[in-house]
Amino acid sequence: MKFYCKNCLHCEQIGRQNSTWSSVGRKRYYCKHEGISNIRDKHGFLIDGFVGFGENNWESPLVLKTSPRWCPKKKANIEEIE
Repeated sequence: MKFYCKNCLHCEQIGRQNSTWSSVGRKRYYCKHEGISNIRDKHGFLIDGFVGFGENNWESPLVLKTSPRWCPKKKANIEEIE
């Protein structure tokens, strides 16, 4: 089963839209799942939960097609299957 961050309740847009005087910018989306605080990247640093950018328009929906490799919901589902 594939997980899509667009449909996840933990995916939130945080901060302002990165816009300039001549164009509308993109929004930044972060994962606010409680399992994020335990996940580290390949160098051993804690990740900040950044998921991706939105489109370059006023609504700016998330562009990411599925979910990141470190997604806690995806990892929990894989462990249940095995």
